[in-house]
Amino acid sequence: MEENVMPRRSLLFLFVVALVCLPIQSAHSANYPGYPVQFIISFPPGGPGDTTIRIIHPALQKNFGGAIQLVNKPGAGGAIAYTYVKKAKPDGYTILSTMSAPLTVGTALRTLPFGLDDYEYIGAYAFGATGIVSKPDMRWKNLDGLLAYIKKNPGKLNYGTSGAPTAPYLTMAAILAMQGLKATPVHYKGSGPARNAALGGHVDFSAGGFGAMQALIRAGKLVGLAITDNARDPKFPKIPTLKEKGLGRASIGLWAGLWAPKGTPKAVLDKLSAALQKTAGDPAVVKKLNKAGFRVEFVDGAGAKKLARQDHETSKEIMKAVGIKKK
Repeated sequence: MEENVMPRRSLLFLFVVALVCLPIQSAHSANYPGYPVQFIISFPPGGPGDTTIRIIHPALQKNFGGAIQLVNKPGAGGAIAYTYVKKAKPDGYTILSTMSAPLTVGTALRTLPFGLDDYEYIGAYAFGATGIVSKPDMRWKNLDGLLAYIKKNPGKLNYGTSGAPTAPYLTMAAILAMQGLKATPVHYKGSGPARNAALGGHVDFSAGGFGAMQALIRAGKLVGLAITDNARDPKFPKIPTLKEKGLGRASIGLWAGLWAPKGTPKAVLDKLSAALQKTAGDPAVVKKLNKAGFRVEFVDGAGAKKLARQDHETSKEIMKAVGIKKK
């Protein structure tokens, strides 16, 4: 009888250990969120990366069932926030809330400390365009006039961008390369600062998220020269698309989404994705995002990852076509 005591005790010990260890992740997920979740925003207030999440924040927090803290960590065209979240603990308490461009365009333009496969994709929800703007009293009144002026004054004009690793910068750089023109980029920490630089006369024109430009265009303080959408914005029917101007190849999509550090539990991702989907379907939220210049469509994590890879490949194709080399 005594010969069976130790084996039985050993088996009992292993069984208890298994019971204790195996449910840790599921218990974590079941109790999630136990305290506020930080949403890291890669751009400062005023630009699309900040505007979109602040619009949906109240409804998203309600649908999520827990507190969400919005934290701005701007800099390096969004790369600072992307790097911060990549290095964060994958426990669901640090989430990246931003525009896709630093990831999709930025990693095509230059070598950055993160890549497409360094995150878990939660979903996308708001889609916008790049806008090119300048002050009304400049020597040009439209995109054709601007490009003609740059041609006559090579290298003398400068333009603001929302950051080096962003879609607006690549769009403007591609336009100039396609036309054989030269102008100097001045990179800001988002579309809001780039817009303000054009308004204040610190740069000759700017390229940034169109949503950030609309209020000043409507007020007559800035002139919209072109946008990257496939069709003209019904609210601004006089602003042409790049496609109309034969520059459609330079158009790159802008979209807002949520990402988590690699290895975040699936149950946590599913909870966040479900809350985002419900929020994106809220008529009040859709109305506010539309008013801010965004088209609303929920895309799940798998779809967002596929979209990111498509945009990344498109960016590389544009760079190759117009002769822009990765730095």
